[in-house]
Amino acid sequence: MKRALLLAGFLALIVMVGPASAVITIDFGGTPGDHGTITVTGGNATGTGILVNSMTVSGAGAADGVYDVYGAGASGIGFSNGSAIVTFDTSTGLFTIAGGVCMSGNTTCNGGAGTLVTSTNLVTGLGGVSNLQFTTLTATNLTMSFHEPDQKAASLLSALGIPLSTTFALMSATFQGHSTTGSPYTVNSTDINNTQTVPEPTSILLLGSLLVGVTRVVRRRAKA
Repeated sequence: MKRALLLAGFLALIVMVGPASAVITIDFGGTPGDHGTITVTGGNATGTGILVNSMTVSGAGAADGVYDVYGAGASGIGFSNGSAIVTFDTSTGLFTIAGGVCMSGNTTCNGGAGTLVTSTNLVTGLGGVSNLQFTTLTATNLTMSFHEPDQKAASLLSALGIPLSTTFALMSATFQGHSTTGSPYTVNSTDINNTQTVPEPTSILLLGSLLVGVTRVVRRRAKA
């Protein structure tokens, strides 16, 4: 009976430690300043030419840090290699971040030396925009956010040492813009947060199943 109880504790520890590992987050941001537009039509919004030039990674171990992002968009302050471009349409679920990634500090790389990931669709939406919110929507200011399932480029995950099987089921995109006449708005702040999916419910169910099984073994041995 003592061995069975020790086994139960050991199995429970294994199951509980798994989900406790760091959750991977990939965050894209744009240099402050006017870049791109958002057009609001009813309850939907479309974004074009929105720029991002930095990527912050956490929870990935050795790959954690801040990277430079380059692309066909205009260069930001302190950058000479352009910026990645964000495009979205909440009515269809379209969402892309097109560009490449440089090692930290390589603000001039454009696919050659210092490049971590060559230009591609770094993030692609999977057509499931939800929870669209216009926190502020006036003739002069816009603050909006939404969530959508997304997929990372395999080349990006490989370069960061993240298993290709890792899923990032929800993406939080927040934009701020301004205008003198209303829609379209000029974007001046961007934050796109991509967080790894952690299967907590599955782990809890597995733990319960293991404990039930061990309890049955203990009862059978007690009766014997």
